[in-house]
Amino acid sequence: MIPDPQNMVAKNQALSLGRKKDDLIIAAATGLAYIGKTGATSTTLAAESIGMNSDGSVTTMGTAATYSSSTTNITLRKILTMTEIFNQADVDPDIAKYWVVAPNNIAYMLSLIAVSSADYNTMKCIAQGKVDTYSGFNWFWSNRLATVTATNAHWQTFAWAQDGIILASIGDISTRIDERKDLDYMWQIFSKMDLGAVRMEGSKVHECLASQDMTATALS
Repeated sequence: MIPDPQNMVAKNQALSLGRKKDDLIIAAATGLAYIGKTGATSTTLAAESIGMNSDGSVTTMGTAATYSSSTTNITLRKILTMTEIFNQADVDPDIAKYWVVAPNNIAYMLSLIAVSSADYNTMKCIAQGKVDTYSGFNWFWSNRLATVTATNAHWQTFAWAQDGIILASIGDISTRIDERKDLDYMWQIFSKMDLGAVRMEGSKVHECLASQDMTATALS
């Protein structure tokens, strides 16, 4: 048989490495960063960035976001508050901004009139079944976000300006298919990548805790 570089095994390996890339970016955004001239001092996201608690209130510098009994989804209030957080930090409004959320958060946003209606948004969100851009953010969903479990489980979503997180790559995903003479000429599929991610500026990366409730629907 002729080796097919697009076969399902090769595709699955590439998808697996793609998920690993997502994990590296999420870990860099919400985990430890290393600062100082020699990069020997570690700092948490909470220590260099303010964020939003699960009820939509804003944290203070040095305090991690927490859940409360009034946990909400990605509401219009949270979106506008996040916009204000970036503006208060003097982040250039021309820098592209992104916000990664969970699938149920996107579903909730599609029920918001201010997001789905053409009176407020030029995108046909309901027809497309997704939210591309809104309120200055480029939106996308991921199933790789961290789950913070307490009385009310919630997602650790986060927003960032483009230069707030850096992905460095020596070699992106590459795949090679070869025969193995030592294994009776069986095909070997080898995939690799060499990259890493780092949070560069806390003022350009902000977390927002959001509900995991799969049934909640906005009323307006």
